[in-house]
Amino acid sequence: AGHGLHQKLKSSYTEALFQAKMRNINLEFELLQSFMPCAWDHFSWARCVVSSRAFGWQDTVRLVPWADLINHGAAKKEPGRLCST
Repeated sequence: AGHGLHQKLKSSYTEALFQAKMRNINLEFELLQSFMPCAWDHFSWARCVVSSRAFGWQDTVRLVPWADLINHGAAKKEPGRLCST
């Protein structure tokens, strides 16, 4: 299945965007190594955590740790009950 998707994306605008993004991420990783050496898996985990919680605001990017909970609905509870059983 993955091979078929790759064939569909080959030479597409989406593939070009992906390749450019990966080049930038690799450059970030290389730059970080000169200041704070770390393993690729640690870097990629931290980058994903930060980028999934960062929001643009007035020409800057800010980290909003609890914002990822905004799209989660509250559990429905019956009136008069504090917890579900």
